[in-house]
Amino acid sequence: MKSAIARQVLSETPAEVHQFVRRHSELVLRIAELLEEKGWTQKDLAKKLGKNPSEISKWLGGEHNLTLKSLTKLEVELEADLIQIPRTNKFKVHSAKTIQFNLNCNDNFEAVKNGYRRSRTTKEILTPHSSVA
Repeated sequence: MKSAIARQVLSETPAEVHQFVRRHSELVLRIAELLEEKGWTQKDLAKKLGKNPSEISKWLGGEHNLTLKSLTKLEVELEADLIQIPRTNKFKVHSAKTIQFNLNCNDNFEAVKNGYRRSRTTKEILTPHSSVA
């Protein structure tokens, strides 16, 4: 059973710290699984990423906060997604400049207010620099 001090510390720990520790642990375990599947060591991964083995050790040991860029490099090298982001189907990206929305009056007002305009011929929101063909 946990001591009273341990229970108090846990109860006073912010929710985001609990979430960070959980997510970081899941990430490190997934990377370890992928390394094992490929028969690689952390040293092998470091070499492939052009990093020092000590940096990879810090990444996986919780001594370094991984950036999205670092995570993306890991995903590419390990040939696996490490972060899953649920999609809602509300937005469908067609290009860097055009996004199709399921619009209602409020969405249209907010889009215009934020510098976007609605196409006259389609149900698309266009950036200020794009045009309708």
